[in-house]
Amino acid sequence: MEAVMKVEPKPGIEIRNVPVPKVKPGWTLIKIKACGICGSDVHVYEWTPGYDIIIPFMPCILGHEFSGEIIMVGKGKTELRKGNRVFMGPSKVFITRQNRKLPKGYGPFASGGMAEYALVPTDTLWILPETVSYEVGAMVEPLHVAMQAVFLSKIMPGESAVILGPGPIGLLTLLALKAAGVFVFMIGKDVDEQRLMLAKRLGADVVLNADEVEPVSSVLEVIRAGVDSVFEATGVPATIQQGLNMVKKNGKVIAIGIHSSPASINMLDLVRSSKHLIGSYGGPLSVWIRELSLLAQGLINPKPLVSHKLPLDEAEKGFEWCIKKTGIKILLTP
Repeated sequence: MEAVMKVEPKPGIEIRNVPVPKVKPGWTLIKIKACGICGSDVHVYEWTPGYDIIIPFMPCILGHEFSGEIIMVGKGKTELRKGNRVFMGPSKVFITRQNRKLPKGYGPFASGGMAEYALVPTDTLWILPETVSYEVGAMVEPLHVAMQAVFLSKIMPGESAVILGPGPIGLLTLLALKAAGVFVFMIGKDVDEQRLMLAKRLGADVVLNADEVEPVSSVLEVIRAGVDSVFEATGVPATIQQGLNMVKKNGKVIAIGIHSSPASINMLDLVRSSKHLIGSYGGPLSVWIRELSLLAQGLINPKPLVSHKLPLDEAEKGFEWCIKKTGIKILLTP
């Protein structure tokens, strides 16, 4: 089968032909229908600092945002059957990772979804609601990142928020906030023109270009006391302090972006204004269940984020588009 692989600790990927995985007890083979290129996949592609932890797993198949159709179910107790439409999610079995001997995560710690087939633990597969397409199924995992950040903020209907960064995670955060009845500012830059336009179509109340206006003062002109929450989705260290400057006293800055270098913040203001800086990563099963309910009811629809669908042998083009921000959410469709 064809697969997108990371084979060396340097920039780039390789498209290789590898054997289809053999089914074993407790594992299920799925035919991949869609796999998203995540920001972390791009970091692996560019070989940015902090990803040397994957060297022992090379060569490895990338991709952890994927959906597909079950081809064969390995022996073991399960309700899953051949032909089920599924996506990769968290385990529904409460056993320690050490006892289950599971990898840290798929693509790159184990063979991921940027391939024609993937073999995954049966208890990590979730059935897609009938109303949810494979394309949206491949975005359930990144939507969960956004949903968890909103959950941690404890934001309420009628409150206000700023999203720093209109990338896929920022746009998914926008969808989650609008579903919760929140007034939302979306802030990007010149390079984000296409994404800012989409943010407006998806319901952002105010869209700001930080290359044209000063973002902090622009937000405070609208809400003088500051917003209730800021969601930092850029991974740019300087935006953490920007977020703290925008948020009201006792407000929250939720850091979602992956930062490759330390951020410098004004601790005096953080303390005296009782502001909260919260990191968001992962999340409980309850958030996944709520997310699936919202998707099934059509209350959140991430499909407009899909800008391109590419075959596996054009994966490098997709990675370059992500880097240049000429696409929004790019899916590989074997």
